[in-house]
Amino acid sequence: GKVTGLVEKPTENSEDLYRTVSLYLLNRKFLEILWEIPSEHYHFEKALAALIKKNPVDCVITEKENVSLKYAWNLFGVKDYLLKQLVLKISEQAEISENVIIEGAVYIEKGAKVFEGAVLKGPLYIGKDVIIGNYSLIRGGAVLEEGVRVGAYSEVKNSILGKGSGFDSGTVLDSIIGEDVKIGANVL
Repeated sequence: GKVTGLVEKPTENSEDLYRTVSLYLLNRKFLEILWEIPSEHYHFEKALAALIKKNPVDCVITEKENVSLKYAWNLFGVKDYLLKQLVLKISEQAEISENVIIEGAVYIEKGAKVFEGAVLKGPLYIGKDVIIGNYSLIRGGAVLEEGVRVGAYSEVKNSILGKGSGFDSGTVLDSIIGEDVKIGANVL
């Protein structure tokens, strides 16, 4: 139940070694050590190793697959994990046009507006005040955060669109778009 050392990129397989994944609950002591380590590619891991040498830390060993947040693309694993928890839920304060098609687990927050002819195929998360234009297709694990604007005749699949971002028309597939990013028309 205690971690006594950390080896980044081990050179040999050993049954005594475990892979570290996912979550760290770090205190101020860790930040003090991190600030002392020169900035380089593995300075986070070196700081963890230094902390562990000073004071062995608790760990949980699991056989379950965990998600990581080391790289931006790891957000897809977190997104997929969270979307698996969704059930169909549409806020009473959302405006959904009559001929919108909704399939699967689609979660729509208050203030969202989905215009005529749009198709929503879950799992999907549609945040507060999102606007989805006419005849758009939103599918395959998309997350549209608060205030996102998707123009008419557009498609979004397996993507995360950050708060306040959007585009006039086009296709966004397998992408992460940051907050307040505006993309021109006909994006692909």
